[in-house]
Amino acid sequence: MKCLRCGAELKDSTVFCAECSRVAAVPLKTSPYLTKKIVLPTRKPSQSIKKSEVKKARKRRPWGWILCSLLLFLLCGALLLQTAFSTLQNRQAQQELDRLQSVEDECVRLTDQLRQTEDTVSSLEEELSKLGSSAYLELREDLNQVQSEKSALSEELTQARSRVEALEAQIEELREKTEFFDTHIVFMQEDGSNRFHSYDCEKFTRNGYWAYNKQQAVTMGYHPCPLCQ
Repeated sequence: MKCLRCGAELKDSTVFCAECSRVAAVPLKTSPYLTKKIVLPTRKPSQSIKKSEVKKARKRRPWGWILCSLLLFLLCGALLLQTAFSTLQNRQAQQELDRLQSVEDECVRLTDQLRQTEDTVSSLEEELSKLGSSAYLELREDLNQVQSEKSALSEELTQARSRVEALEAQIEELREKTEFFDTHIVFMQEDGSNRFHSYDCEKFTRNGYWAYNKQQAVTMGYHPCPLCQ
């Protein structure tokens, strides 16, 4: 190949000319060392892109709104899960309270039965002192049977008290969780009132609602319900 600027003979892969020290392969419109005229490509008017069209194309990309909507959807889902979990915990706490009440009633019954058994033992011992040897053996057997029943009832009462203590500890833990949700979580519903309610508010119908942190609800423009807040 020849340099398009000075006409020196060069290799095909040469970039800079050794004679004129310029780029040998850059096209020129005219050169005495070319056999034909080189026409440089020009951009057509239809190929130019206006800055206003670029800005419009950028504005048409609602990625920010999509991300914000996705984050808000995830937050609402998390709050709904927390609300469902709180409701489940409240239901379990009520069931445990009912179970605790039944266990306490059973403890009272066993205590009364144990007291009656002790009274029966005392009366039998008094009668034993007044009777002869034959009657003594019969009463002794009855006394042994009553004492066995007393031991069984005492053991059952001890187990019942242990269950009561375990249930009380579990109820205390559930009460702490319930108090947390009652203190920090509020509910809004689609009734047009623009107010937030607590879970046990009579205005809260539990249909079509959102659950938020109380501070976040105030930030979003909701107002506290005068009945429950």
